[in-house]
Amino acid sequence: MPARITSSVGDTQRPGRVDFVIADDTADLIHVDQVDNGDTDFYTFNSDGTTNIQVTLAYDDPPAARLAATTLINDLDLRLTDPDGIVYQPFTLNPAAPANAAGTGDDSINNVEMVIGTAKAGTWTVSVAGATVPSGPQQYTLLTPFDAALNRPPVADANGPYITNEGTDVVLNGSGTDPDLDASPMIGTSTTMA
Repeated sequence: MPARITSSVGDTQRPGRVDFVIADDTADLIHVDQVDNGDTDFYTFNSDGTTNIQVTLAYDDPPAARLAATTLINDLDLRLTDPDGIVYQPFTLNPAAPANAAGTGDDSINNVEMVIGTAKAGTWTVSVAGATVPSGPQQYTLLTPFDAALNRPPVADANGPYITNEGTDVVLNGSGTDPDLDASPMIGTSTTMA
């Protein structure tokens, strides 16, 4: 519930109103999943580009030791990538100057993160990464503004070409005719496209 409240308090179209759920039962806007140390979940959705994109991540972190200097045990990272490949990071406050306006960057202090991307039509990607999860897997709740699919594989035309962002893991798996009649070393393997 904290994620939904946080996600709706900045609603300037309806000031003073907090919506707990704005979805019908066919929408997939609230996602509950888990991630382990070093793992990343990806969600994709399409936007018509009429409004900014706001995504919120929240999770219950294990308790820290009493009087610990660092109280966040499991650190999850939220990122939002627009259709042009621009990556948005969560809003953060500087603990040494909390009166200053929030900036954006890596948040390793809080268990609630919010990212806002500039309105743009096309396919958006949200990533939830287990940056540091010593006590995992860590369950989380993710709020997206549109129906989002978890780890939807890319769809490519079998006749190619297929273009992907740099650093994207691609699994090639299939069958076909090899003109040289030797097995392709790429089939069933994973590679990072550069």
